[in-house]
Amino acid sequence: MRQPEMLASYTWGRRVSGAEFVQALDVRNRVARSIGAHFDRHDVLLTPTLPELPVAIGTYHHGAEGADGRGRLEHLFHRSPFTAAFNVAGPGRPGPEPCGGRPAGCQ
Repeated sequence: MRQPEMLASYTWGRRVSGAEFVQALDVRNRVARSIGAHFDRHDVLLTPTLPELPVAIGTYHHGAEGADGRGRLEHLFHRSPFTAAFNVAGPGRPGPEPCGGRPAGCQ
């Protein structure tokens, strides 16, 4: 069974041309190199993973019903503005301390 957001992403992705895909790869590579350059001068860049404490499962689905793949991504980026660059450039790490019994993250 497919979740609606996965099907929306798949459907949207099928409409992306080869040229658009190559352009997106170029943007991804520029973001990754830019973040990598930061570490030429600094050992750490610490940001929260979310602008709020972890929310209940299913919360991110609200407000994205019927969105296409790009609309779904924009909805997620609005909910987690600090993670997009690190999703492209490298993984985050779980934080050492839970917040209110829920894990927090840093990247």
